Amino acid sequence: IRFTSAIQYGIPDLNSNSFNYTNDLVTRNNIKIAYDIFGTRFSPFIKFELFTSLKRLEFLNYQWRYLVGTDYALSHSSSIRFFWAIEHEFNIVYPMNSYIIGMMVSYELE
Repeated sequence: IRFTSAIQYGIPDLNSNSFNYTNDLVTRNNIKIAYDIFGTRFSPFIKFELFTSLKRLEFLNYQWRYLVGTDYALSHSSSIRFFWAIEHEFNIVYPMNSYIIGMMVSYELE
């Protein structure tokens, strides 16, 4: 189980007709539960992330993201991740839902 928190500056609204960077601070808090299956190369996980706007110190939650996936170890230094995500916006004027299927390949230099 892992909890992480990050502060991000200026998330642009990619769905807007005018592409403007905002001067907003956003916190991204997430909790991830992962399990390394003994004797296999699979590590399934679930992750929940909550986005909170700190604009004018109003602390407005406006988006959450839920991921389900698995990591597969290709070797000691490389892996591949498959995941499915749901992203839901709320407390904003034009909320949207997004459904994402993804794959990531990672390699660590030793």
